[in-house]
Amino acid sequence: MSNYARIIGGVAVDVSTDPASQFHPQIAAEFVEVPDEVAQGWRLEDDEWTAPPPIEPAPEPEQQYRLQVTPVEFKLLFAPEERLAIRQAREYQGEEEPQKTTAWLIDDWWSIVDDPRLTMVDLGLSQTQTGLDMLVTATILTQERRDEIGRGMPV
Repeated sequence: MSNYARIIGGVAVDVSTDPASQFHPQIAAEFVEVPDEVAQGWRLEDDEWTAPPPIEPAPEPEQQYRLQVTPVEFKLLFAPEERLAIRQAREYQGEEEPQKTTAWLIDDWWSIVDDPRLTMVDLGLSQTQTGLDMLVTATILTQERRDEIGRGMPV
């Protein structure tokens, strides 16, 4: 069985084994016989057919959710054990530095999230990102989890 192609600008735009039965007669008349391996997209240069380079799949877009969330939605970005660790850090009563200072900073930051006047948490805000960094410093979050929460990705 022979292979036929309609060539436009040196490119096989249509390939068929029976163009007369698959295309309008005017278009079918444009087909010429080509080697069996020629497929749609192949190029004819200097009487030589070459396959097009493989198409690289587009990279998966980085998943990102809303950058503005309600305080409750913000808290739900954290796993229950992460929220518990934040609560424990806020209640730290020890005398050791820097744990005491870190606990105060976390408590101050989280109290803003708890403020009933707050209607939205802006994940793009530098203060929000700094607070998440504090949670990494306190080993409450891993850097990976911090990045996920910072992009608004739920658990």
